[in-house]
Amino acid sequence: MTVGLALPTRSLRTPEAVRDVLDLAELLDGHEGWSDLWVGDSLLALPFFESMTLMAAIAARTERVGIGVACQATLGLRDPVLLAAQWAAVDQISGGRATLVACPGWGSGDAVRAELRAFDVNYVTKTQRMERNIALLREASATGAITVDDETHVLPTPFVQRPLPIWFTANPAEDASPETVERLLDRVARLGDGWLTYAVGPELLAARIAFVRERRAAYGKDPNFPVCVGVNANVHPDADAARADALSAWTRVGSRNVAIEDVDRLGAIGDAGHVVAKLDALRAAGATHFSLYLLSDRPREQAELLTDHLLPAFAP
Repeated sequence: MTVGLALPTRSLRTPEAVRDVLDLAELLDGHEGWSDLWVGDSLLALPFFESMTLMAAIAARTERVGIGVACQATLGLRDPVLLAAQWAAVDQISGGRATLVACPGWGSGDAVRAELRAFDVNYVTKTQRMERNIALLREASATGAITVDDETHVLPTPFVQRPLPIWFTANPAEDASPETVERLLDRVARLGDGWLTYAVGPELLAARIAFVRERRAAYGKDPNFPVCVGVNANVHPDADAARADALSAWTRVGSRNVAIEDVDRLGAIGDAGHVVAKLDALRAAGATHFSLYLLSDRPREQAELLTDHLLPAFAP
């Protein structure tokens, strides 16, 4: 079991805010219990700092932790040659610590539609380009070259990881139709070296892991593969203080796939014993990794509380 942290990379509008995130990354790199640091991704639809640039900066400021984007919703918007060159650079700067979590993003909302128009795609063509870019990245990271439109380009920067690990994300709603669940999880089995999912309880997680393993076996792939669960987290010796902080943060920025009435049910919020029990239930259901999202108005303070009160329970 490994425990990673999603850095607060939303709305970094000043150099000071960016430095705060880099300082936090360097601090967490010094604590052996943190396995990975993740950044968000968007170009226009959401106010995330540009992911490739930020990962390179984090890689330069850290030495040990894995670094990744979870998830790269803009994968289908990016030029494949530039994308391969960027990932090669990040992989090289990090010394082979980079992981890509791919996803198609979503297709609704005014901001999303404006982003699609800016890149002259629709959701269907973006998803098709995402799949193509995944295949091209695997080729580029394995061989050091990328072939686009029958022309091969040798990358000036070689990948350290051959090939680059590419996980996939899929988060069908609890009440999604069986057809929707099958379609999304089949894509995980077909395209992913690992799976990242969010906002899921233990029983549903176990059932979906069983489905993905079955499909992976049908595709001739190892059914035992990484399963990372993204969990909104807030730990505090005073459980009421943890919940109040988490709800305040949710009201300010919302939360990935979680309605406010489900914050307690699907998150890990409270004192250390309660948070550990919630994560242990997901681990028993098949999770092999966690990515903790700081549902807090005081992210650095919350990261330090998680370091002090949560990580010891998952120490080897």
